[in-house]
Amino acid sequence: MLRAAADAPIRDAMATRRLAGERLPSGWTISPLKRLLKPGQEGIKIGPFGSELRLDSLAESGVPIYGQENVLSCDFSFARRFLGFDRLKDFSAYTVAPGDVLLTMMGTAGRCAVVPADAPVGIMDSHLLRLRVNQKLLQSGFGATVLHEAEYIRTQVVAESKGSIMAGLNSAIVKQLNVMLPPVSEQSAIADFLDRETEKIDALVAKKQRLVELLQEKRAALISHAVTKGLDLDVPMRDSGIQTLGRIPAHYNVRSFGKVASLQRGFDLPADEREPGDFPVVSSGGIVDSHSVGPVEPPGVVTGRYGSIGSVYWLDSAFWPHNTALYVRDFWGNEPRFVYWLLLSLSAGITAAESGKSAVPGLDQKDTRGLQVAIPPREEQLAIAAHLDAETARIDSLTNEIRRASSLFHEYRTALVTAAVTGQFDVRESAKEAS
Repeated sequence: MLRAAADAPIRDAMATRRLAGERLPSGWTISPLKRLLKPGQEGIKIGPFGSELRLDSLAESGVPIYGQENVLSCDFSFARRFLGFDRLKDFSAYTVAPGDVLLTMMGTAGRCAVVPADAPVGIMDSHLLRLRVNQKLLQSGFGATVLHEAEYIRTQVVAESKGSIMAGLNSAIVKQLNVMLPPVSEQSAIADFLDRETEKIDALVAKKQRLVELLQEKRAALISHAVTKGLDLDVPMRDSGIQTLGRIPAHYNVRSFGKVASLQRGFDLPADEREPGDFPVVSSGGIVDSHSVGPVEPPGVVTGRYGSIGSVYWLDSAFWPHNTALYVRDFWGNEPRFVYWLLLSLSAGITAAESGKSAVPGLDQKDTRGLQVAIPPREEQLAIAAHLDAETARIDSLTNEIRRASSLFHEYRTALVTAAVTGQFDVRESAKEAS
């Protein structure tokens, strides 16, 4: 038993090397995190439980109470809650000081930030774990970078959390994490290097994300304009008399959506009939399964009834609409593909209207039946549908290219961090070359 216990750190170190995928660089060591912290509760501390930090302890101003929002934004210039100055001594064990590493424990568990030098004196809440490192062994910035970014750390956390960190972290898991440790002078260089390089990558990713958002806005505007105004810019227009529609082509008819298409609630499938098959099961979240029963013939237009309210799906084959969705039972002589685009154009308004009704908003036939829409002749519906099919396909193709580029940036970022924090290249040499 004693031999096994003595061998445990060696096995842990070997496992960490395997997780990192590389041999340990010269001058580096591997150490459990607990040995790199200040002794006792000063080294690692969980924020006060809710029973300790009661409402009567809070004040409108005073000592800031830092939470996950500060760590996630890496911004300690604000606070959502405050502790009265007269109560600070009662919570002195939970104070946050410059250089402390704060770690989120719930929800977005595992995110880290170093408290900056200019942060006002404050305390942490119960969702944070405070680490105070021994600066002679572990530099705060490097420690935060490793805990926040290193894949070999995440692998250890997932293993210790039985496959998932969604339930949250705890101090026992964090203390046992094995850290690949370069000399302190190199730690600072690595942290500084990664701060610079990941900031550049993150800026590029943010620009890509903004492009995607702009394309989605353009797509939504394109759909809305086409189904309401048509394709002919020179056609005579008239006032629809409906505020949400405004001016429409003079030859369009204003109708309630219930007279354009009839929505029907989907069906629950008895457990004894749930056999695998070729017919897709369409729920509020899209296609979720396939089975041997397909009562609805194509073309199919399905919209989310719960959860994904406003999502609209098109099906070319027979399908089973789940009871969490609504499907178009009758198109009343209108072009199905036009009805699809029309319902999609209404989705934003439907989502906004339903979201505030209850904690779990839902959509029913009556919510769409009375909506006023502008309807062109059938042949024009065909032309609009074809136009939107082509134009949205172009936008979607460009959007996918941008997302693929963002994904490559993320992969590069991960590889860069992994290489730096496992010593696969000397960042000091990289900094010399860059200068």
